[in-house]
Amino acid sequence: MIPLRIQWRKARHAYEQALNIEQSAAYTWVKLADVYSRLDEKDKAISALNRAETLAPEDGRVWAGVAEVEKKLGDDAAVIHAYNRALAIAPNDVSILLDLASVMSH
Repeated sequence: MIPLRIQWRKARHAYEQALNIEQSAAYTWVKLADVYSRLDEKDKAISALNRAETLAPEDGRVWAGVAEVEKKLGDDAAVIHAYNRALAIAPNDVSILLDLASVMSH
């Protein structure tokens, strides 16, 4: 079995390769930010999230993904902001509402 940290490094490399080919793939930036957060590369994670937000400011899926990564980074205010942005775009998305409720209740 491959250690988890090595798997995350391989995932980071694959996402970075994909983004070298298609830099405008906003959700791929979110996924890369998630991997960076798991590898304790907080500055890179934040930079990748900022790139995703810039590329797709009206994509609720991107904002929900941003919220999930911000949770891992421990920024509660950013989590709530991202979920609220996602809800502004997709106000009837039950999964986003439930995720926000979960954050607010802790």
